[in-house]
Amino acid sequence: MENKKALNDTNVIIAGLIGIVSTIVGEICSRIFIYFGIGRYSAYQLNSLIVTYNRPSAILGFMLNLLIGGIIGAAVYLTAQKWGDKHVILLSLAYTLVAWMFLEIIFNVVVNKRIVTTREFSGYYNQYISAVIHAVAKGLMLNFFIFKKSK
Repeated sequence: MENKKALNDTNVIIAGLIGIVSTIVGEICSRIFIYFGIGRYSAYQLNSLIVTYNRPSAILGFMLNLLIGGIIGAAVYLTAQKWGDKHVILLSLAYTLVAWMFLEIIFNVVVNKRIVTTREFSGYYNQYISAVIHAVAKGLMLNFFIFKKSK
């Protein structure tokens, strides 16, 4: 019965929406880095490579990030609800960095046909810092809009 209660909770939907909004924060950070010459592709463009293989598209990447961000946001909320919401930002950071690592492996396999490839470090810095900012924004929003409201 506990599982049904968790799925009927409207906070799961709010957490998914927070996950989606926080991807926009990460994309803005990524675009700022590209403007200053750090990296070639934004987060949305890299995510679109999973579908297009060699033609980055920010719109297609945005659609894919809606799904990924919503799932991660809901997963962070459900985990924080079960284990406690004391360290929501660290939990969000852990989930996001694990997802970032798996997405990097998928990019390499799809685009370069190898699991580990070398590319310029500025691209990794861009994506890593953008993922961290995305995770912190998600954790702060979850803390403010869901967990602080329920206390």
